[in-house]
Amino acid sequence: HSFNFTVFGSPMKSARSGVAVQEAYDLTDNPYYNPNWGFQNGEIRNSRVNNYHQPMMLLTHYGDFSEDLKLTTSVAYSFGRGGNTALNWYDAPDPRPDYYRYLPSYYEGEDDYQFNRLTTLWENNEEFRQINWDHFYFANSKSLYTTTYQENEYTGNRSKYIVEERRNDHKKWLFSSILTHNLKQNILLTAGVYGSVFKGNQFKEMNDLLGGDWWIDVDQFAERDFADENKYQNDLNNPNRLIKVGDRFGYDFVANINQFNGFCQTEFTYSRVDFFIAANVSQTTFWRTGNMMNGRFPDNSYGDSEKQNFTNFGIKGGLTYKITGRHYIDIKGGYLTRAPFFRDAYISSRVRDHVIEGLTSEKIITGDASYIVRSPILKSRLTVYYTKFMDQTWSRSFYHELYRTFGNYSMVGVDNTNFGAELGAEINVTPDLTVNAVGAWGRYVYSSRPKATITRDNDNSYLAKDMTVYFKNYRVGGFPQAAASLGFRYNGRQYWFFGSNFSYFGEIWIDPTPDRRTEKALQGLVVEDNEWYKILEQEKLNDGYTLDIYGGKSWRFGGNYLRVNLSVSNVLNNKEITVIAFEQLRTDYRNVDKFPSKFAYMYGTNFFLNINYSF
Repeated sequence: HSFNFTVFGSPMKSARSGVAVQEAYDLTDNPYYNPNWGFQNGEIRNSRVNNYHQPMMLLTHYGDFSEDLKLTTSVAYSFGRGGNTALNWYDAPDPRPDYYRYLPSYYEGEDDYQFNRLTTLWENNEEFRQINWDHFYFANSKSLYTTTYQENEYTGNRSKYIVEERRNDHKKWLFSSILTHNLKQNILLTAGVYGSVFKGNQFKEMNDLLGGDWWIDVDQFAERDFADENKYQNDLNNPNRLIKVGDRFGYDFVANINQFNGFCQTEFTYSRVDFFIAANVSQTTFWRTGNMMNGRFPDNSYGDSEKQNFTNFGIKGGLTYKITGRHYIDIKGGYLTRAPFFRDAYISSRVRDHVIEGLTSEKIITGDASYIVRSPILKSRLTVYYTKFMDQTWSRSFYHELYRTFGNYSMVGVDNTNFGAELGAEINVTPDLTVNAVGAWGRYVYSSRPKATITRDNDNSYLAKDMTVYFKNYRVGGFPQAAASLGFRYNGRQYWFFGSNFSYFGEIWIDPTPDRRTEKALQGLVVEDNEWYKILEQEKLNDGYTLDIYGGKSWRFGGNYLRVNLSVSNVLNNKEITVIAFEQLRTDYRNVDKFPSKFAYMYGTNFFLNINYSF
């Protein structure tokens, strides 16, 4: 018997890069344009800052009861904070510099003066195209307001602009126990259980009032839509609360997710054939616990919601045929079901516990076949694969331009079909020189016509229900579906090495938004209309390539070691590769260019130096 106890954690705080429309990149002539920051008293300040620290403690017991029977059991506890800041505003203009009304294209063909004025400002005035922090402090200092809270009257500067932190703290217990038993010399049994108890606390916390005295905890969209004061309270248990730095506001709930899983796998080994069979069964239960009573949903926001229960299973198997000692054929396949994710299950988990209609477990069919070569000179693998995901749930929140309200977009019955081939090879040209090559091609497409429901965020009304989304045969976007890499590594005799890789990325499609692929989007149009194709088409992004080099050396001093590694990525300084690309869910059916796609580009040449000393 032996025990191992491990504790690890890594506090991380970083300013976030941004995504922007192509017009902003063109006007600034800067592929790194980031709308998230601006100048405050002449210093740069970013409005979007990630702040995470989620350490984990892990206790593991290793029980070797015999040469043939081993049991490994672990208990882990993870906890901590996660959060990212963002601007918010009340009764004030949108402060984001790349807001569509602040771009020249909004006035193109309608107002030549504004078009020319904004073009000049974007191209020549850096402060104009970034966040104006000094303006926030000025606006908040001129916002004198009198309000009543808990039967007392308060007069002060009500912040029009603030920085809020959207928190996602968690506490998670995990347990696993895995048994391995050699039933015979050629039969290995592996069985185990896994369980987790997760509580994720999601809330907003006041980070900076930007010179104001307080913020009132009401929903400004509901305040616009309802005359009843109770309707626009974010917490009826504490109405019109004055928010100071460090206070929670807006929403506060706990995502409770309990998962338990048991599995068993048996492996058989013979001279020419190896094969395995495996199965698992799982139980997932999740529910929402609201810590605030929302004024729009007083009966469905506070306390524990109804529990959602899903029982799932999976089966898989595989076979390896040994043609010779160096040539193999490997085949695997499986079918499994998986519970929907908490984040997709609720219409708007921030403020209520209503579950999406038609919520069901996801089904997955998968299989692959490989031809493998293992020799002293050549190691290679050619694989073809097929995977189909069925009955996925998709949920997002956004501002709906047609209905002019904040809403929630949910889809059920989303299917994806992925198939392709991959080839990898490593050639030992000499004992010191290795050449490697990788190639992959795939076709990842939506393969169903899911049903969509659009709901208003501030009441129970449907803006659309059971609306067909014509997603079938659109590409799943956001990553290359074809790629290749060729490289080498040379190991010197004095403990140094040098290598390089040239990589190619292709078949990159922008992630499509469902709302443009509906009958409503095409209403009043015919096939001959240009807008018909602009609404339906899916943009394919440019292919890309990078060249990377790396090298290093190590030294030994008695029993101590010093290692130095240097890597240079994107040596050719290619700044035209998109790393993020998506269509906005907010759209105008009759003017698709009004809310164009957003992008982020790969950084150019960058360096990484690692120095390691071990003793």
